[in-house]
Amino acid sequence: GNTSGCPREPWHDLHSKIDSPAAYDVLTNFEERWLRAAKPKGIKKLKSSYDDALLKIERIPDILRVTDIPSVGDDNPASWHTQIFRSIDSNSVKGFPKEPKDASQK
Repeated sequence: GNTSGCPREPWHDLHSKIDSPAAYDVLTNFEERWLRAAKPKGIKKLKSSYDDALLKIERIPDILRVTDIPSVGDDNPASWHTQIFRSIDSNSVKGFPKEPKDASQK
């Protein structure tokens, strides 16, 4: 049917595996988008504690922290340089800088 004027679905059919520090970038972006979309509305704003349903990975000892990930030197043929492009702005995520100069550092 006609879908004009309907909201865009919040998912895409994309399959991949990302590890290394780039995975933390993707995780941070997901959390920022989740917090923006899941912010309390109406009467829920009055609650003193708010469960946003995100896992607190710092509480899971089996998950390496970004500072604990072993790095491979640039001269190693097994090393890859990754860049992940995201189309986001301050309307998409919580905590995204409003100034373009500040956003480029994120």
